[in-house]
Amino acid sequence: MRVEELRAELEVKAKELGLLVNERMVALIAEAAENDRQCHCDHERRCPCEHISADVARWGACLCRVLATPAYMEARTKRDATAKKPKKKGKPKRRELTKAEKKLIGSR
Repeated sequence: MRVEELRAELEVKAKELGLLVNERMVALIAEAAENDRQCHCDHERRCPCEHISADVARWGACLCRVLATPAYMEARTKRDATAKKPKKKGKPKRRELTKAEKKLIGSR
């Protein structure tokens, strides 16, 4: 099967269920197309599988995360944005001076 055919079928299924195709999972769609629709998450399933509605109700996305609710996608985007923020670096801690250093400084 061609990737474009499976992608079109997934888009139709997503539209029927009010879901979105997760663009981050394009590799999984290609993998399923190459392997006779065998789903990445469970090799007994054929993509698009009949468990999508149950999975979405439970997790907000199908088990392999190819189809997801808009809320799931929004939360995922927020998590990714938070993870990419640079962490604030505080001032480096000063080490304590040795007795010799204190004595040297004090003698000036």
